[in-house]
Amino acid sequence: MATITYTVTVANSGSGNVYYIDGAANPALTFARGNTYVFNLSDNSNSGHPLAIVLFMAKAWETLLMLQV
Repeated sequence: MATITYTVTVANSGSGNVYYIDGAANPALTFARGNTYVFNLSDNSNSGHPLAIVLFMAKAWETLLMLQV
């Protein structure tokens, strides 16, 4: 088990605002059972941009959980 911290920022990519996770624009994230995931939203660029996380079942596109922080 591990604690993984992601730093979240928001920047305008030229076609609108985009979330950056650890400097990568809109990356796909993979989560492992038992780990703890921390999303560091302390950067001022996040102001007014609520982060929503949606989890999908593999190959099923069925929404399991949406967490807005």
